Amino acid sequence: MGASMVNGQEAENLPVLQYWLDGVAAHPLRWYFESRRPNRHPGVVYAWWRSPILVAVEETLAILEATQPEGLGAKRREFRAIKGQAPHDMEQFLALRAELTVASHLAASGVPFQFNGEEGPDLLMTVDGETCGIEVSSRRPKSLDSLTRGPPAGASRTRAPHRGEYVDRSDSSSCHSRHCAEGDPRCLPSS
Repeated sequence: MGASMVNGQEAENLPVLQYWLDGVAAHPLRWYFESRRPNRHPGVVYAWWRSPILVAVEETLAILEATQPEGLGAKRREFRAIKGQAPHDMEQFLALRAELTVASHLAASGVPFQFNGEEGPDLLMTVDGETCGIEVSSRRPKSLDSLTRGPPAGASRTRAPHRGEYVDRSDSSSCHSRHCAEGDPRCLPSS
């Protein structure tokens, strides 16, 4: 990483993100700091500091660093502990990124909160004297392979008439769509 020239002066690029990544050589975000095709355009400077992914993380972290919610230091250590590009590391990073993003939105809105350092919800806030918790999760398919798999075992491979889904006829011969009335011509005929 480093600095770039802005108006003839050296400017620090993504300073908060660089601080969070300081001393971490194998973090999943390191992948975005290098050109994926360095030999394709020799002599062209890869503008990693303009990467929409890195800029979004920088903005999220900058908001949190400016507001300094309780527990931020623990989240920084958790961020730095994620190493590598393995699926498990990426899942850890994406879950933490989701939590940091929600926290930055709360911080930017002026909502006081803290990171929960114990078992339970990720974020804690006090509303009218009551402590409320916010649990943040990030869902995504385990891999692109899971998007290409067919219907579950026992399900008919007949294309359903609604949204291209598969109809499971293993337990009954009626249409399983909630919004179909019996006799609706859009429903699959009973077998």
